Parts: sequence; C-alpha cells; structure tokens
Amino acid sequence: FFFQAEDGIRDYKVTGVQTCALPICRPESISHGFGKLESSLENFHGWRGLMVSPFALRCFTAPPVGLAVEGSVQRSGVGRGNQPGAPGGEPSGDASDDWLRLRYRLIDPQGLVRIPSPSATPQRCDGLWEHTCLEAFLAEPGAERYWEVNLAPSGDWNVYRLSAYRQGLTPEAAISALPMQVSRRADGLDLEVALDLEALPLVGRPLQLGITAVLELQGGDILYWALLHPAEQADFHLRSGFGLRV
Repeated sequence: FFFQAEDGIRDYKVTGVQTCALPICRPESISHGFGKLESSLENFHGWRGLMVSPFALRCFTAPPVGLAVEGSVQRSGVGRGNQPGAPGGEPSGDASDDWLRLRYRLIDPQGLVRIPSPSATPQRCDGLWEHTCLEAFLAEPGAERYWEVNLAPSGDWNVYRLSAYRQGLTPEAAISALPMQVSRRADGLDLEVALDLEALPLVGRPLQLGITAVLELQGGDILYWALLHPAEQADFHLRSGFGLRV
C-alpha cells in the first residue's frame, strides 16, 4: 500500500508530499517453509478463514540436524449446508458454524522418525502418545477444562476431555470419528484434520491452543516438541504452554 508523509514526520530537507510504498506480506509467509503449502487452503471448499496462524515447534532437547515439525492452524466459519467433510474433500451439507483446521508437516530428510504403517481401519485408540503422534490441546481462557487431541500418522486418533490439569482424562463422547488426511513424502509427511468446535462445545469462544508432537526415533528414543516448553521437564498439559490464541 501507499502512504503520504505529513509535515511533522518527513525529513526537514524534503519539501512537498512524499509518497512511499511498503510491501504487504501474507501471515503464512513467516512460517519456516510452510507458506507454499498454505496456498492450498482455498481447496478446502466452503471455508471462510478467520485467521491462519503458522507455527514451528521446538524440541525440548537438541534435535537431530534437519528434523523439524511445523504447520498451521486455521479457525474458520462455514455457512449452513457448507460443512467440510474429510480434509481436502467436498462439503458434507451438514450444519455447523465453527471449525478448527490443524495442519502439520514433519520434515525428516534423513528418515530418523519411526512412522507407523497406515491403518486399514483407522479407529479411536489409547496410548497413541507412546509413539509418533501429532497433538493439540484446546482450552477456553480462564476455564479449567480442556481437550487433548491425538493424531497418529497411521490414521488412528483420539480426543480426550480433562476436567483440570491432568485430571479426569475421558474420551470425548461427542466426537465419534475424526477423519484425517495423511500424505507421506520422501522427506517426511503432511497431516491435516478438521475439528467441529460445536461438538466440544466451543463455538464462538476464544481458544488457547497448545500444538505439540511426540516423535519416536528409529532407535526408540522419544523427542518432545511444542510451541513452548515453560517447565524444566516437557509437559504438554501446562496451560502456560498453550501459546496460540484463535
């Protein structure tokens, strides 16, 4: 865009009105290499994006060279009759007004991470965090309750409701299926999923998000990744680690 400098802010040696041009950058362009992937957001039919927040996770310990986890969060409204189905698919026609779309990209050029094989029948499973698992934690600011989302590259999943910090872990009965799209690449994988906030229910409410990942290496070691690591030990449940607001 262009702006014109007024008398009080331009250089004293310059006369006349000065016109300057400043570049405008899309928010996703600040992501570490994820901006190009964001250009495909429009392919998710029916979405009216409220905001796109790119992220890059940090490993609790020093990670192997080249290993990274990044992605984006999009909170979007969809009109009635325009609900997205599976990620990347056509609208299903159901009514809903508030969705959260999570996209993860694992960058692993050396093939260090142990990736589970695709499940023939993806299903709800416990203990997914014991192996490679992409995760999210959702909460309302000021509320004790929160939700934990587990997404395995195999297609298996779970969503838990907790009443307070690490208390009352219970599978969220309001969500009975969580289709995701997993695309494997030579140097890693992409995973995306859409959460219906009406089912939780969190429609129209501000959210604090913790975006995390557990990566199991081929040798069995576990690496913990998150937006923030606010404690001396890796702890994804700490509310101070929910570093993204949407």
